[in-house]
Amino acid sequence: MSYLLQVYLYTAIMILIYQVSLKDKPLHGFSRYYLIASAVLPLLIPFLRLPEFAQKSLPLAAGIEIGLQEMIVKATPPTIGQVPDLSKWLWLGYCIVASCIIALNVRNIVKLLGLVRNNKKIDHGNYILITDCGFGPGSFGRYVLIPGTEADPVIIEHELAHIQHRHTYDILFVNLLQALCWPNLLLLWIRKELQAVHEFQADSNVTASKEAYSHLMLSTVFNTNCLPVMHSFIIHPIKRRIVMLQKREKTNPVKTALILGSTICLFLSTAVVLQSYGQNARKGNKAAGKTAQEDKPVEGKIDQMPECKYDLPKFLGDNVKYPDSARAKGIEGKVIVRFVVNKTGKIIDPVILRSPDTTLSTEALRVVNMMPPWVPGKNKGKKVPVYFMLPISFKLQ
Repeated sequence: MSYLLQVYLYTAIMILIYQVSLKDKPLHGFSRYYLIASAVLPLLIPFLRLPEFAQKSLPLAAGIEIGLQEMIVKATPPTIGQVPDLSKWLWLGYCIVASCIIALNVRNIVKLLGLVRNNKKIDHGNYILITDCGFGPGSFGRYVLIPGTEADPVIIEHELAHIQHRHTYDILFVNLLQALCWPNLLLLWIRKELQAVHEFQADSNVTASKEAYSHLMLSTVFNTNCLPVMHSFIIHPIKRRIVMLQKREKTNPVKTALILGSTICLFLSTAVVLQSYGQNARKGNKAAGKTAQEDKPVEGKIDQMPECKYDLPKFLGDNVKYPDSARAKGIEGKVIVRFVVNKTGKIIDPVILRSPDTTLSTEALRVVNMMPPWVPGKNKGKKVPVYFMLPISFKLQ
């Protein structure tokens, strides 16, 4: 599964958990940090794996490894225009889109800072008030912007809550993630929901009566002008804010934290286990329990080694092909494949021990899986499986 697809899937799962557990509940602190985690964790989860000792399976064959002669595959580097490297163009397009989104955000911030610089400022210690600027009511960092000359104390109290909780940094951080990870469109939903949670949290800090505060929001909703990076005093849907304002703290925060924490731990552990064993399966490193129980490991030398009755170098030379994509990118290096010659002489369980690129690994595994059976090895008159290691070097001349 591609990285972007995994990120999208994990983000969707975390949003689903939020919808069931936290949405529209008066636990604004929990909701805020969970939404930020929903934007960050899916980017990291695909890299999580179980420790090596936890991934080890039971031995598949006798405790002997035989190294074969190195196979060298040569190819000439591609001439200019021979094989187009589409990945470079895709990365270039990705970076161009990300740069455009970052530039748009920087433009909005510069516009807002210009507005701050060109208007009169009144420093109140814990916030800086800017009145009669034509924008607001809203806030950005320590600045509170009011469109007219008069500042309602209740609105100031609301915007001061944004400043105290440092909500601006949340939005700037999520905006940066949106720019860098723009294919994940679910970040748009997370940003919108995070802004709503910010408003709920700021509303809960206002000391005015709920009825008077609701009337103030309704009277202000049609007279607001804000920039995208500001925390607007009025953020739609207004109905949801008024409903949240009327809710009381009936939810037990400790119980919610335990349930939510357990759910997230279960989700993360399941994802890590699936990724760890999924990776092993892709490498061909599946445990063969029955084989391990039937075949006791053989220590030291065995009486008769497995034997290849055909010309192995010729077979490899005729079948191993230098992957075009690796040749186009100038990728070369040594791939080491470990495989087992089992009791019947069949080649099984090829595993990549070292490789500079997945395309070279795929080619090496393809050819090893094509190898005809060998004569199986014997020890004390009984056929035993044996490990072999085959080095294949891909070189550009």
